[in-house]
Amino acid sequence: MTASLQVYRSLLSHLYGDTSSGMIKRSVPGQAYGLQYAVDRESHRHLLLPIDEDYAFKPIIGESLNLDERRDDGVRYLDLHCVSDGHRDVFAALADDIIRRLSADVISAPAEIQNALEEWRRLLRPAKEMSPEASRGLFGELVVLGWLARRNPQFAVDIWTGPKGDCHDFTTVNGDLEVKTSSKEGLIVDISSLRQLDVTDGHDLTLIRLNVVDSPDGQSIREKVNELVGLGVPQWPLFRKVRDAGLNVRDSHDSVRYAVSTDVSAWRVTPEFPGLRYGDLPTEWRDAITKVRYTLDLVSAPGRLDDQLDTVLDKVMSD
Repeated sequence: MTASLQVYRSLLSHLYGDTSSGMIKRSVPGQAYGLQYAVDRESHRHLLLPIDEDYAFKPIIGESLNLDERRDDGVRYLDLHCVSDGHRDVFAALADDIIRRLSADVISAPAEIQNALEEWRRLLRPAKEMSPEASRGLFGELVVLGWLARRNPQFAVDIWTGPKGDCHDFTTVNGDLEVKTSSKEGLIVDISSLRQLDVTDGHDLTLIRLNVVDSPDGQSIREKVNELVGLGVPQWPLFRKVRDAGLNVRDSHDSVRYAVSTDVSAWRVTPEFPGLRYGDLPTEWRDAITKVRYTLDLVSAPGRLDDQLDTVLDKVMSD
C-alpha cells in the first residue's frame, strides 16, 4: 500500500465521523511548499498546493481527474483531485510521485505538479497496437531486464534505455547491452539503426540474441511485467518505460504468449564484428543517411560469449 493511499483512507475515516467539516486536510510531512492531502464529503481525494493570487494556469477537467482552483480559509490552492473511486489507487500513486518530486528544490512547485500530471496522462493514454515484431522485441528486452533485476531491481530499470530511443537497450558505465529477438531458427538478426552496433565512449558492447516464439505455455507481456514487479522492480517506472516502448500495460489485452525456445547467444561487439556503423561513415554522409535497416547472419561472427554471459551481466551491474 502506498503512503498516500494510507493517508487518504485515514482522512476518509475521520471525515465520516465528523459531520461538521466539508473537507478534511492534512499537511504532507516535510514539505516546504505547503502541500496538503484532503478529502471532501463526496469522498473525492485532493492534493492541494497553496499558490499566489497572480499565478495563472489552465484548468483541466477530465472524466476522472481534475486540476483547477480552490479557495479555502482565505487561501488559494492549486487543486488536483480524483472524482472516480475506481481510480483511487492510481491517484495515490500520482500523489506519491508529486510528493517525491517536490521533496527536492524545484523552480516552480505548481509547474512541477502540472508536468507530473502531463507525464501520467501520457503514461495512461491508450497506446497504438504494437506490431508482432515490436511486441516480440519488447518481450525479449523484458527477459533481459529480468536477468538484471535479479542482481539489482532498481538499477536494472534505470539502465533500460531502449524505450527512450537510446542507441542501445541497456546502458551503463561498465558496458552496454543490445538485445535482438527472432522467431526463426539460426543466428539471423535484424539491425534497425546505424548506431546499434556503435561502441560509444569506449564502453564494451554485448549483443544478445534471443529466440522468442509464440507458445501457449509461455508468458504474455503483462505477465512478464508482473513477474518483474515481483522481483522488486519499481512498478511505475517500469510501467512508464513499457509505455514508452509502445504498450500500455494497464489497458492492453495482450493475448500472445511468448517463450525463449533455445539457448541464448551473445557476442562482444568489436571493430572486427560485422555490421554497418555510423562512426564508419564519411563525415559528409552522416547527416544524409537517416534510416538504415539490414539483416545480419552471425554464424561466423567473432567474439562469441555464450558461456561468459553471466560474467558480462555481473560486470554491467557492478558499482
